[in-house]
Amino acid sequence: MNIIIFVFFENIIFKLQNFSLIMSYFSHEFGSEDRLKIKLQ
Repeated sequence: MNIIIFVFFENIIFKLQNFSLIMSYFSHEFGSEDRLKIKLQ
């Protein structure tokens, strides 16, 4: 029983880490796009 709970939490933590990586990637992309727009103006 304890092993099942451990794997379940490990899975959630793994997904959260992936989600934060994806969010930081998107925020970096949008940030660089905003900088390009400012340079063009």
